[in-house]
Amino acid sequence: AIQGRFHEKKDIECQDRVNMFRSGKVIAIALSDGAGSYANSAIGAEEITKRIANNLCINFFKIVRRSKCDIKKRVIAEINRTLKLLYNNHSLPKKEFSCTLLFVVSDGDRFIAGHIGDGVIGRFSRNKSAVISEPENFDFSNVTSFITSSNLLKYLRIYRGSSKFYDGFVLMSDGSTDSLYDKKKNRLSKSLVQIKKWTQNHPHEMVNRALDQN
Repeated sequence: AIQGRFHEKKDIECQDRVNMFRSGKVIAIALSDGAGSYANSAIGAEEITKRIANNLCINFFKIVRRSKCDIKKRVIAEINRTLKLLYNNHSLPKKEFSCTLLFVVSDGDRFIAGHIGDGVIGRFSRNKSAVISEPENFDFSNVTSFITSSNLLKYLRIYRGSSKFYDGFVLMSDGSTDSLYDKKKNRLSKSLVQIKKWTQNHPHEMVNRALDQN
């Protein structure tokens, strides 16, 4: 989660948050981008990514066989618990914590992915990449849904399947998608395959430095 050049110039906080949780061979990653129109949205992004990654990772084997509708209801329940916690801790309207949500959890054989709002979820298979979930934008490119939206059953998208033939996933907020996603063709940039290879061949700290410098 890096402050973009426009945000840096305007001295605007980076509102993206990323969290990862591991339990045995199950790994969950979650990404959230706080809504720019709310001053406290980064707090919501931090809390929801931690709680969603933790919950889905620990309970993966319990929920992976359930229907998409059941999984969706479980995620929404965790979102509502998180918003209630934030309200109690900060005494602010829930809208103040508006943010998108993207996540993937997998045990190497199966995966569950979920998406509210813009940004992209993709997957890798050797030297090829494909989009799992594309951005949701309405009439304007900067208008999307958030975890605080009124009809989460409508806006939360759930994906599930075998991950035996995948060797990686990628989650990006709208900042990264501007450079690494072709919206017209619904296609990921080939450079993401190269970045994926970096993560497989070099220590995470080295890869993070390279991404930061680029």
